[in-house]
Amino acid sequence: MAAKSKYKEQAIKFVEAMTAGEQQIGFAKAFGVMPSRQSVRDQYTGAFPADKPFIDGVEYAQGPVNAPKMDSVLRDLEAGLQGLATGDPKTILSTFDKNAKAALGG
Repeated sequence: MAAKSKYKEQAIKFVEAMTAGEQQIGFAKAFGVMPSRQSVRDQYTGAFPADKPFIDGVEYAQGPVNAPKMDSVLRDLEAGLQGLATGDPKTILSTFDKNAKAALGG
């Protein structure tokens, strides 16, 4: 939010309301999304036990690669993964590795 906004206090209150634990569980029930608050982890997995592996994966998850020129590399990887049922995992990973190194200048 903008530091000089005349609505800064309202914006802070809005963010606090949307990220409150109760609201996070409400979003999960209404839209099927995982909460962004670790404080409601147990409540969420109690309500959605099948999602526990996804919640557990947060500990080692990483965000997207935002490096320049990686968009096409990641699209190619995604296409390869979508064809994994009939594709060769080693070839997919090898192609990704080669393309990522080229895009990142390595």
